[in-house]
Amino acid sequence: MEKSFCYFNGQIMPLAEARLPIDDISILRGYGVFDFLRTVNKKPFHLKDHYERLVNSARVLDLELPIDLENLKKVLKELIEKNDYQNAGIRMVLTGGQLVNGINFSKPNFFILTEEWKPLSDELFHQGAKLITCDYCRVLPEAKNTNYLLAVKKQKEKNEQQALEILYLDQVNILEASTSNFFAIINNELITPKENILFGVTRKIIIQLAKDILSVRENCLPFEEIKNASECFITATNKDIVPIVKINEQIIGTGVPGFTTKLLMEKYKKYIENYKG
Repeated sequence: MEKSFCYFNGQIMPLAEARLPIDDISILRGYGVFDFLRTVNKKPFHLKDHYERLVNSARVLDLELPIDLENLKKVLKELIEKNDYQNAGIRMVLTGGQLVNGINFSKPNFFILTEEWKPLSDELFHQGAKLITCDYCRVLPEAKNTNYLLAVKKQKEKNEQQALEILYLDQVNILEASTSNFFAIINNELITPKENILFGVTRKIIIQLAKDILSVRENCLPFEEIKNASECFITATNKDIVPIVKINEQIIGTGVPGFTTKLLMEKYKKYIENYKG
């Protein structure tokens, strides 16, 4: 098996040699943040946006990221070359470091993992996907933190119901999916939640692309309004745009990917193809 390389606390090394101390607060208390991006033509896609979000996530948890953007670019360039994936997924993780007095933390640990990135199946893009709902608001949702307890626990139920994602609600309003942002088209207006969510990088791009097509509004989105939606979709770095044709047992629109969703998918595909880094 070929060696995989990672970055760990200032050094690029074989993944098998990296060692996170077992007394790290991320293990014992779940205290850490991360960000995930992909490459396009072997270049990190929207790295500045992902870096700034990681810095913000760290700030929310009173952590300091031990690398600036320019040095991160150099590290990722070397990692991408060493691992030589055609398309790579890049996971940057910052932990609180060694546990102190049972609840405090010390010097953070920072590492970067890469993996081969593969798109979702064509079937999901052509036929659309299903979501199931759950009343849940992530802890410190403005930070991309490592607490995915509910999302992991719900995977069995999600798979049994043949759903792609779990859609979080605050009992009344739609928030976000477990690893995606949510959009709905209602009365020819594109609506996406804006409170108690993580602001996705793909979400940001889609909002800009969509403004050339229809009105866009970032606003509270009551789940009750889904019955009036003609189209829905989710966005994420590892999913691009996926049409949603069913939520629980509610059919969305005509039950197939809608015209505007497909138009945005095509616009986003061209955006990626033309991306220069």
